[in-house]
This record gives sequence, C-alpha cells and structure tokens, in this order.
Amino acid sequence: MKNIFKIFRKKVKEVPYKKEYRIRESIHGNFYYHISLDNKPLCGKDITLYTGIPISFWGKQTHLGETYCEECDKIYKKDREL
Repeated sequence: MKNIFKIFRKKVKEVPYKKEYRIRESIHGNFYYHISLDNKPLCGKDITLYTGIPISFWGKQTHLGETYCEECDKIYKKDREL
C-alpha cells in the first residue's frame, strides 16, 4: 500500500503566497491612511479601519484632503523595489 502522504503530495499544487496590500484608515483622523499587509499596518500602528479603496489610489489627492502615513509609504516603496 502506498503512503497516503506521497499520493496527496503529487496531486496538490503549491499556491505561491501573494502579498495583498490594502489601504486602511486611521482612527486618529479622518482621511489619514495606512497600508496594511495581512491586516497589520506596515508602520506598526495598532488600530486601523477597513476601507474599500484599491491600493492603486495610494498617494492621490482629492477635494477631501487625504493624508498618507509617511512611514507606510517608505516601507511600501522599498518592498515594491525587491
């Protein structure tokens, strides 16, 4: 009888881990945003709120006067260079 783990190992494909960046809003001010990875802000701040804003919107300014975390921005840009 074949080892069951060997059988499953051949059938299961490895799915590569894909980093999912998301924009999250700080609770300390309106329209102040952070970038999170796996629901943890890159800068290490504790509490942020979910937004439906796509990551492609990061850094854009509208009439609302959005501000973006500089620390998150530095880490995000550095990570994208790798």
